[in-house]
Amino acid sequence: MNMKLSLLAIPTALATTIGAAVFAVQGPHNGVEATTKQKTYALLDALERQDMPAIRSLMASSVTWSNPMALTGDNDNDATRHVGEDAVIGYFSGELQDLIKTVDFVDERVTVDGRTSMVEARGDFVTATGRPYRNVYVFRFDWRDGELVAGVEYLNPMTICWSFELPLCTPPA
Repeated sequence: MNMKLSLLAIPTALATTIGAAVFAVQGPHNGVEATTKQKTYALLDALERQDMPAIRSLMASSVTWSNPMALTGDNDNDATRHVGEDAVIGYFSGELQDLIKTVDFVDERVTVDGRTSMVEARGDFVTATGRPYRNVYVFRFDWRDGELVAGVEYLNPMTICWSFELPLCTPPA
């Protein structure tokens, strides 16, 4: 009888152990992380559609967006930072829309930890002149109360230089 009880306990013990291991690897599934992930995908979708009202609706009024990798290589002096939703929208609707006709993020990988999400993606874009623009991206998004408070965009500056033939892509003197 004891042997039967012991044998019946093995599947339960295995299920409990496996369940605990999966939970430890995947982490807790809570409302904050679910919201962060949902908002991250909504932002990527709005960026692809170049939908400025949708992008704005996801931002806090004091949002910041930065590109710490300067095209010149002088990250201390030439990296860009936009502060406030009008400045960030101006960046997306001005500079970027003047250069890029279509935006498509492919092979997106989103990782969420609380109110921060990290995105790794390849861009399969088309420039305003019809040329392909394929860069690699890493984004860090910080969210508070479901609103984007900070976005950091890392990309390969040399790909921008080659794709857009920009004269400012020269090393500092």
